[in-house]
Amino acid sequence: MKSNILVGIQFACIGWLLFTGHLLAMPPWIWLELTGLGILAWAVVTMKPHRVSPLPEIRPNTKLVTRGPYRWIRHPMYTGVLLTMGALVLDQWTIGRAGVWIILLADLVIKLHYEEGLLRERFPEYATYQQQTRKLFPFVY
Repeated sequence: MKSNILVGIQFACIGWLLFTGHLLAMPPWIWLELTGLGILAWAVVTMKPHRVSPLPEIRPNTKLVTRGPYRWIRHPMYTGVLLTMGALVLDQWTIGRAGVWIILLADLVIKLHYEEGLLRERFPEYATYQQQTRKLFPFVY
């Protein structure tokens, strides 16, 4: 239930931002959008597309991935989403769109904390991995 609510909020925010503005930002924000999409794609390819799920629950045959972008950050898909949506907000700035992006940020932070608890339960080595990497942005957070 918690997962479905978090994913619902996530997709509602993304949908709102996509449908209230352009899909492609103009310069200079296009570079931020492309960076976000690139990180997102790199994370999906590294994770293997058939193993990707928007739900934070850990699937039975899941293995801990610590290569690719996961070498530096634990949640590169969330990073990619935040950068991509952030670029779209900055490109067509309104208080409402900024507010929706902040809701998206809060939702993803709550979701990643929930997911990390599940990962610690499943993978004993996750605690060490947490100490070696940042959550969303290398060297920052």
